[in-house]
Formats: sequence, structure tokens, C-alpha cells
Amino acid sequence: MVDPADVSAEHPAVVKLEKAGAHPMELAAFRRRLAQLATPGVGTLPGDELSPVEPLPRLLTDLSNTPAIRDALQWFNREKQSINEQHLQICRVAAPTFFEQARAESARPSLRLANLNPAYLPTPAGLTVFSADYKWLNLALVNAQGTAVAAECVARYTAAVLAGKTPLTMGQALAGALRAGLAAAGVPVWLNTPLADLQLDTSGRVTGVVVTKDGVATGITATRGVLVAAGGFEHNLAMRLAYQRQPIGVDWTVGAKENTGDGIQAGLRAGAATDFLDDSWWGPAIPLPDEPYFCLAERTLPGSLMVNSAGMRFVNEAAPYSDVVHVMYDKNGITPDIPAWLIFDQNYRNRYLFRDVAPALPFPDDWYSSGAVFKEYTLSALAGRIGVSSSALSATVSRFNGFACHTY
Repeated sequence: MVDPADVSAEHPAVVKLEKAGAHPMELAAFRRRLAQLATPGVGTLPGDELSPVEPLPRLLTDLSNTPAIRDALQWFNREKQSINEQHLQICRVAAPTFFEQARAESARPSLRLANLNPAYLPTPAGLTVFSADYKWLNLALVNAQGTAVAAECVARYTAAVLAGKTPLTMGQALAGALRAGLAAAGVPVWLNTPLADLQLDTSGRVTGVVVTKDGVATGITATRGVLVAAGGFEHNLAMRLAYQRQPIGVDWTVGAKENTGDGIQAGLRAGAATDFLDDSWWGPAIPLPDEPYFCLAERTLPGSLMVNSAGMRFVNEAAPYSDVVHVMYDKNGITPDIPAWLIFDQNYRNRYLFRDVAPALPFPDDWYSSGAVFKEYTLSALAGRIGVSSSALSATVSRFNGFACHTY
């Protein structure tokens, strides 16, 4: 009798399926079925004549046309529910057959990249800017270090293009790295499968989750526990109105559109405790016509200041972005600070990058027509355009300039 271990380890079909990227669970089930087929009198298993690994479509055709393997496939499809229960001990949902898995694995690069959200700021694909580079790029025209960092970024981009590579950047780089780690650990990922609710037993204990898979409510049972990586609820207007300070809405946020609080709501329905729903990872945003712009470096650069509806400076513009918004809300009940105004002159524009608009270049016309940006030749005229006191704005700028002209 043939040793089942030897058969399952050396059979060409198993080797081919491994190289094609079949899931380990499916390989284990397939090996067991092959071992069952290795009975006395059979001799070598059908499929031994298959040649080394071929392109995936030919491989699938060859394997499905091999009688013994076709028998194994039919058995596997009948038994895959119990295989999940026995070997994964994590869900009650039938896994895809290893043919489907192989197809998914072969298409993984294009499939996964196509599902990434686009980068927040449009940049040439593969242009890599590290966190430590960002502040220097804003100073590239006025600082030697900034010029050197800009040249280094261009050199990295050029080297990547010449090598035929397109590195992922910004949030895509984080998502890509996490996905690569999951793939290396053999963790399945279901895209477009939103959480519907937590699954509870009769005692109220969380035993799994209910998701919507291909339009069908599907239960997934866990044996150890459920980790709710809930994300935020910045795109859920009802939750923002219920939990956060006013004024608030969903139009100012730059958070992922998928953050609608589903995980938090499921936890609340299950009786979970919550905290800090009134707070956020805040940041001052400019309501540009295409999308809000998270104003990070621009408000910290020399030659600019922020004023409230009274035309008065009310915050350290260079403070951490979340701290700035905390001050805006804290003082908004006294003198409205939402919205506030970032004031700067042409000298500022000639020196610094603003969002993705290079120094000295004009802002897009729709920034002005949408009411997000105003320009005038005098402080008095500008005050009239934005609806603040002319005398207060002039006094605020004069005082600010006085501090800038002296050393303390």
C-alpha cells in the first residue's frame, strides 16, 4: 500500500497547486483525498504524467480533466463546509475552491491595487516623499536644505521610473504593507463585505459577526473573540450631530468615505461601553471646491496668521493640528472661530508651496469663485470681503508684525 504521506507530499498535482497559490487549508483537504484514492491495486495515481507547472488556465484544465483529481474536487466541494469547521475553527462560511483561490492569487497585484482608494493629494505615481522631507519641501525656494531634499525626492522618483517600479505612497503604502503582511500570514481578506452586526449567543456573549457578502447576510463564528477595529464615523451625519460639538457636518472631513461608524453602532447595540465619541483627530480644513484640504504646513509658515470672525488672532497657528481645532471649538462660543481665516500676503505665496500649487503660481480660479479664497490689495478691502472688522484686522496684523520684527 502506498504511504499516504509520501503520496500527498510528492504528487505532481499537489506541487502544481502549491505553486499556483492554493490555500493551505484546501491543499490539506486535497492531500487527504489523494491519500484515500491511493488504494492497493491502483498503482501510481492518475495525474503523475502531468508536466511541470504551466500557465494557470492550462493547469486548471489539466487538473480538472484528471479522473481521480476530478473525483477529489467533487468530494471537496461536497465537504468544504465541514472542512471549514474542522480545520479553520473560525467561520461557518464555505471557503472558495482552490481553483477560485488560484485565480484570485494569480490576479492579486492588479486586483488589490485597483481596490485602493486614490491618494489624498494627486502626485506623480511613485513619487516618494518621507515624513521628514515634507517640511523641507515647503521651504525649497528659501532654504538650501529644502532644495537638497527636493532634489533627493526627484532623484528617487527618477530611479524608480528607470527601474520600471511604481512605489506605493501615502495611505496606499500603509494599506499595501498591511495587505502584504496578511498575505504572508495566510489571512483571507474579503473586500466589499461590510459589517452588519455582531453575532451574540443566548447569554449575550459575542460569538462572531454578521457581514453582507455578495448581497447575502453571512455569519462568521469566532472561537477566540472578535476585535472591532471600528474606525471613525466622520461620514455619519447623525452620529456627528449626536456626539460632537457644533457646528459639525460631513462636508469638511478628509477621512475615508467608508468610515460611517458601523463598528461603533454594532458595539452599542451589544451593550459595549464607549468613550471619546465627542473628540476626533482634528485638523483645520479649507473647503476647496473639489474636496476639503487638510491644512497642515501652510498655516505654520512665516508671513501668515489665523483670525476669527472678529478679525482677531486667537491661536498659535503652528500648534499641532488637533490642538488648533480644540481651541477653535473652545473659543467658538465666545467669539466665533468657525470658520476662521488664514491671512497671508504675496511674499508668502512667492516663497512657499500651498497644497500642490507651486510658489508664485496663481491659485485655481474656482478657489475664488467658490468663496474658499479671497484676494484684495489692502487689508481694509480684504476685511470687507470676508466680513470682519477692518480696524480689528489692521490692528491684529500690526501687532503680529511687531512681534516678528523684534527678538525676545
